[in-house]
Amino acid sequence: WKDRIRKEFYNIRIEKVHFDETRVYKISEQVDVGVDVHLGALSPDDICVNAYFGKITPEDQLEDSAIEELAEVESLGDGRYRYSGALSCGESGNLGFKIRITPCTSSSSTPTI
Repeated sequence: WKDRIRKEFYNIRIEKVHFDETRVYKISEQVDVGVDVHLGALSPDDICVNAYFGKITPEDQLEDSAIEELAEVESLGDGRYRYSGALSCGESGNLGFKIRITPCTSSSSTPTI
């Protein structure tokens, strides 16, 4: 498994991130996020897709961040999958997120390499 991950992980591509960027969210509302990922020779059981989110600093960095696994997976065909989930707006301010992909086994959402 580790040899296959080391060989194929760099072929992963994030193709598109889906969320309603025109909407102003209120505290306690959820932001639905979807990410289209091309996995190539890997399968959804080989990776975890997370949204790393928090407040955006004036330097365009995330602070007071949290991680939410995007665990719902839908096959789009040809080695492409849509991972989705929801982020909770727990506070006001300028918030943002980044997508993080890590290798992991299907039995754990914790990176294994």
